[in-house]
Amino acid sequence: IRRPPRSTPSNSSAASDVYKRQVIVYMKKRRVKAKRKLWIFTSKKVYEKAKKIGYVNLIEKFGGLILNDTCMVVSPIENLGINSIYTDSCKAAHYMAGNFKVTLKSLTQCLEAVFS
Repeated sequence: IRRPPRSTPSNSSAASDVYKRQVIVYMKKRRVKAKRKLWIFTSKKVYEKAKKIGYVNLIEKFGGLILNDTCMVVSPIENLGINSIYTDSCKAAHYMAGNFKVTLKSLTQCLEAVFS
């Protein structure tokens, strides 16, 4: 899962804040399913803001991981035994499709696939 495209030049745009809140609200009282992983890729600036307001700790508490200053397309996912990916990113779905089973879904559908 990656953050949505910015509608403004600012990394702290309202769209980004709404997206983070959606993930947090969905995660309450849920845990990542066995054999599933929740990885959120974002910029360092957005990561630092999320860490400051407590989102990073909360997402990690529920079994997720936030990676910053990298893109899932260039990360070494194939070295981690991952063979299928759910994403809400058309870019990631396009570039990852050659190496993985990729499913392009909405944010909510991605979260439903990961959480019990």
